[in-house]
Amino acid sequence: PRPQPPLNSTPFHLWTAPDGSPWTYFYLRGHHYIARFPGMADFELSADGVSIRCYPVPGTPLPTIEHLYLNQVLPLALSRQGKLVFHASAIESQAGALVFMGPSGRGKSTLAASFAQNRFRILADDALQIDKTADGAYQARPGHRSIRLWADSQAAVAPGSTRRAPSLDHTDKARLLPDSTLAFCPTPRPLHRIYLLGD
Repeated sequence: PRPQPPLNSTPFHLWTAPDGSPWTYFYLRGHHYIARFPGMADFELSADGVSIRCYPVPGTPLPTIEHLYLNQVLPLALSRQGKLVFHASAIESQAGALVFMGPSGRGKSTLAASFAQNRFRILADDALQIDKTADGAYQARPGHRSIRLWADSQAAVAPGSTRRAPSLDHTDKARLLPDSTLAFCPTPRPLHRIYLLGD
């Protein structure tokens, strides 16, 4: 752990939270990128996305660091490696993977969780990697086995008994884990259809 030192450069990109506050600053330093999550951690990525170093701010809980790595930094690293990564959720159907894409807050995770309550398995939530196969087709790769929901979505589609990961101090979203009511698909599935949520 280390405090976040001043960076003597201007960020080339900024992500904002739904309330408009800064969420992530992006810097270029030499041959590395720095993703700064204010008050939580700095992640340093090599230009090719193969190497990632994390410098958490003292006192940042480990579940928060894991969340930032899995949901924010790892998709960026995979993109730098030439992988196709969508901001999307996906489920497994008999025809193949059904993908829900759109901006934050459009219901991607809620849709996936509602399908899961009707015996469809979840492939990925928040970040979805798509691979091109040798025969020119595409397949959706399983993501980490959890799904994040706001309280109103939990009440609507997730039973109270669904397993939950420890809460995070920077978000009110709950992270739901696999159990008898929430199944996850462990193998890649052929890409069948992409639904764009919103305009």
